[in-house]
Amino acid sequence: MNFTDTTQEKILPIVMKFVNLKPVQAIKDGMLFIMPLSIVGSLFLLFAEFPYAPVKDFFANIGWAPAMYQANNATMGIMALVAVIAIAHSFAKNEGVEPLGAGFTGLSAFLLLLNWNIPVEEVEGGVAGIATNWVGSEGVVAAIIIGVFVGYIYTWLLKKGVRIKLPETVPSGVANSFNALIPLFIVVLLSAIIYGILGSMNTSFLDLIYTTLQIPLQGLSDSVAMAVIHPLTVHFLWWFGIHGAVTVGGIVEPILRTNLAGNAALYRAGELSLEKGGHILTVANTNVFMTPTGSGMTFGIVFYMLFSAKSEQYKALGKLAIGSSLFNINEPIIFGTPIVMNPLLFLPFILVPMIGHLSGYFLIRVGILPMAHGIEVPWTTPPIIQGLLAGGWKWALFQVVLLAMSVVVYFPFIRAADQQAYAQEQADGELTPDQLAKEIAE
Repeated sequence: MNFTDTTQEKILPIVMKFVNLKPVQAIKDGMLFIMPLSIVGSLFLLFAEFPYAPVKDFFANIGWAPAMYQANNATMGIMALVAVIAIAHSFAKNEGVEPLGAGFTGLSAFLLLLNWNIPVEEVEGGVAGIATNWVGSEGVVAAIIIGVFVGYIYTWLLKKGVRIKLPETVPSGVANSFNALIPLFIVVLLSAIIYGILGSMNTSFLDLIYTTLQIPLQGLSDSVAMAVIHPLTVHFLWWFGIHGAVTVGGIVEPILRTNLAGNAALYRAGELSLEKGGHILTVANTNVFMTPTGSGMTFGIVFYMLFSAKSEQYKALGKLAIGSSLFNINEPIIFGTPIVMNPLLFLPFILVPMIGHLSGYFLIRVGILPMAHGIEVPWTTPPIIQGLLAGGWKWALFQVVLLAMSVVVYFPFIRAADQQAYAQEQADGELTPDQLAKEIAE
């Protein structure tokens, strides 16, 4: 049994079984709701902390900077609130249960499990209120746990018929509201018991999760191991035709996005550094250093097809794929070359993004490249512009280096594939470029 067969029969079933677990699906689907907030909040932070001093001073002088910071607070700053609602909502929706009630039940549980006290100097016992750090990045892991827990309990109770039954003549909106009453009560009761127990120990659920789970997870996410494992798993799955970015991203992106939000807070305070708790690996690094021009950083393949290919198949494919590749969409290359299940291209497809991600990690650690300062650029932003917005001119310049590296590393492998395709065309009788383009498009 060869490597491909062994992987397909032994490893992939285990991976897919994990990926298809209900909690994992709910987390993956729910955390997607955070992305628009993160991107919009990043744009306001970009204007408030614009890297060109005259522009930054202009916004500060006309008094717009506070409004932009507030816009950032109201988007990136409520990540945990959105996460707990969205995950509980997604869990219920995936189970075929009315999801809105689950989402708001999750929100109620999250707020109940918070410590509603803010320590203030010279005020004995502090003041009543919610510290904003808990509804933002520091509460994300707790929000994930609460969202899954609430989604499961809420769904299980409704499926078991634990609800207030109303006549069929009652409008569905009213019926759904009453259906949520008993699950809501049970979740709130359980949350109140947890709050009371932990309160007697002078802590809270969010404090406990943050110190015992989130901090270690964020530390792990900033390690060399993660810099290797992340690109390896994403592209290993892609090679088998499984969307690695979505599959793995649903698991690791919540932490990487939390790292980015933490960097944003430090950047605003003028304290972004490793010593102050800044993070090397964030969701911005993934887009800029690992997947520019798409998963596998396949710019080198497209470049070869456009300027060096002999086979009509690859010439046509290069012309078709260049436009989408500039916006980091490269499924035409992955499935059209093909890279999927192609042993010839397995090594560079794994190696190129790993080199990019790992080299970016070390260059940030030694201080040659700056850390991501909190800007999440839309993943479809073209390379170079993407790097400039996410990390400044040094990131943009490094993207140029990475794209050149992609051309060099892919060259011998795609040339061999091109020679095979050219020989096959010669043997079968060449099709015209128009015919090949039509076949590829279909």
